[in-house]
Amino acid sequence: MKGPLITPGVTVNLTSCRPAILPPCEPIRLRVPRPPPNRRYPYLLFGVSTTYERLQVAGTAFSHWLAGSGSRLVAVIYEEQHRPTGSQNLGELEAEFGALGVPLKAVPPRNKTLSIAQNHFAMLADLLDAATPETRWLGLMDDDTFFPSLYNLDLELAKHDHRRPAWLGALSEDADAVKRWGYMAYGGAGVFLSVPLARRLLPRMTECLDEARLGTGDVILSDCVANHTTTTLTVIPGLHQHDLYGDLSGFYESGVRPLSVHHYRGWYREPLPLMAAVAKLCGDCFLQRWIFGDDTLFANGYSVTQYRGGVAAIDLDRMETTWSQPGHSFDHSMGPLRPPLDEDEKKSYRLRDAVADRHGSLRQIYVHRGDVGKEQMDEVLELIWEAA
Repeated sequence: MKGPLITPGVTVNLTSCRPAILPPCEPIRLRVPRPPPNRRYPYLLFGVSTTYERLQVAGTAFSHWLAGSGSRLVAVIYEEQHRPTGSQNLGELEAEFGALGVPLKAVPPRNKTLSIAQNHFAMLADLLDAATPETRWLGLMDDDTFFPSLYNLDLELAKHDHRRPAWLGALSEDADAVKRWGYMAYGGAGVFLSVPLARRLLPRMTECLDEARLGTGDVILSDCVANHTTTTLTVIPGLHQHDLYGDLSGFYESGVRPLSVHHYRGWYREPLPLMAAVAKLCGDCFLQRWIFGDDTLFANGYSVTQYRGGVAAIDLDRMETTWSQPGHSFDHSMGPLRPPLDEDEKKSYRLRDAVADRHGSLRQIYVHRGDVGKEQMDEVLELIWEAA
């Protein structure tokens, strides 16, 4: 875009009783993809093994991609000392998710001696119990796995034959993690089994739990598939295990189109449901990038970044290695890569809120935190999306 995105604003005195006079909005017309079609996916069934509190906190995230989709969620709720797993508590949890538009079936573990991680595999039995004749794929995931678009995920799954034994997933981005844990579908990225494969594994469940090399669900599943079937892993590009710590701005500003992301509530912190809210307005415009003028890069739903040396000096085809443990072990999955920039080389406004109104518009709030030591003020940039 030839013109600037950030124009001169006004200073707001937060201690003044007088209302601030804000400048009027300046319209900018952008070309974006169309919104995804209104479809339902009753043939997708998802499962998660977690605690009551962790699933409760994740309700808004699940509602982003599951609400009104026709897909269902089965949750094996691990018993906690201060909240015993009982039918009344699980009913309350189901009601909370139902109010968010997410059909949830919450169940206690069948075998209470198993850990949460082991139940990540053992919940296959609960998923098969909940499956219907139209169920095609069983999705195993963590409670902090996030799918920006169920429509895009379904398009990828449709490329594979659900009538045959199939095991779909992704490796860790970190080659060192793959060396340590093995070549398998990593659970946080989302693992998808066809119903025929799940039925082959069900009679072997106890045996697979006993013979597994490690006690994590994805390793147990990997060993079980390898030892008792002839099925091999099909790697799905776009599913992200996200074994990365710290600042993931390099990933989210790279123009990536993720089918899934993970660890956003623990290994790093990003408001994914707010970030991806714009996807309902314009589909694949989530994380779509625009250059404004000579110095500004807009990654929709994540950030607005001004490069002091100009955008032309940045190789935007390479991902900036902003996370805390960059190295050659990420070349195969995240590359091509470029070194991180210093703080004085770029100024970023990060998304902090997104609010839809009843007219279909979406208000995004991006914030730049000023350096208090340098007596810099915080800055707020407001973008309002309206479909033309």
